[in-house]
Amino acid sequence: MAQPIGKFTNYTFGDGGLLEKMETVWGNGCEDLKPNEKLWMIGQIASELWQATEFQDENISDDAESAADRVVKELSFSDALGVIECLLTNLRYS
Repeated sequence: MAQPIGKFTNYTFGDGGLLEKMETVWGNGCEDLKPNEKLWMIGQIASELWQATEFQDENISDDAESAADRVVKELSFSDALGVIECLLTNLRYS
């Protein structure tokens, strides 16, 4: 079941901004986005965030590069999404 976007953001219904538009178009948990659109948006947003921060100037370890290459090849779709969820949670609350 989709969680509402407001659970994860500072969105307040009626603010008229981007998050309200997303909720209006795709449902309050973006559940009306197709799976390929959700994955594409995750990749695009992550890439933009990485490029817009100081993180892009830091070296990526060989272990992290290797794991990233192996996740999709060796893990189930569900487990690969679990890795993304784990990384997001740890990044957001660290």
